Order: sequence, then structure tokens, then C-alpha cells
Amino acid sequence: MEFYKSCFGGELNLVKVGESPAKDYMPAAMHDRVVNARLKSGSIDISASDWLMPNRTPVRGNTVCLYLRGERSKN
Repeated sequence: MEFYKSCFGGELNLVKVGESPAKDYMPAAMHDRVVNARLKSGSIDISASDWLMPNRTPVRGNTVCLYLRGERSKN
């Protein structure tokens, strides 16, 4: 998300597992993972989270959720 911020600018907000109500349901080893990251810059809105399924084996390349939203230019 820091990379996207360096490209698009905007405001980045991060919430880690340990800072959220989810901490009571997650192992302490996961408290430093990001439960939600959101970057808003103009018409771009990017949200993401880390892999948060401690009971499943992660698959390389499939350990992040990323959501993109944008608006069409009015030009």
C-alpha cells in the first residue's frame, strides 16, 4: 500500500489485527497483520488486507485481498 501511495498520493489508513475487535479471535502471532488498509486519492480508492485465515495453508501469490475502485474521467 505504501507503493500505491507513492504512485497516487492520497491518504493511507491502516488497521492491524491487534488494533481491531478481531484480535480476540486471532492468535497473537497474527496481531501485526493488516486487517484493513485503505488508500483514497482523488477518484482512486484501494482497499486491502493480509491473509487472515490461520486454519488454512496459504498459497503463494494468494495471501492478500485487494479491492480497486475508480471513476471515469469527466474529460
